[in-house]
Amino acid sequence: MKYVYESYDIDQFIGGVTEYPGLYSAPHSQISSQISQLAEIQKILQQICTVQQYSRHRLLQDVSAINIERTTMMR
Repeated sequence: MKYVYESYDIDQFIGGVTEYPGLYSAPHSQISSQISQLAEIQKILQQICTVQQYSRHRLLQDVSAINIERTTMMR
């Protein structure tokens, strides 16, 4: 019994197709390029998170410095 998924024969994903040898090599290369693109996106997202954490840290430092100044001025 054959299953069809998005017009591809399901056997090509498990390497079972011998009648159409060119079929399962194309999706494999497509999948590997998508994986490398996802890895690049992950790096960018990590950099953004690092910048946001640093900005938050600096903002908290500034707020606490302002609070210290305000407390000192009120005395």
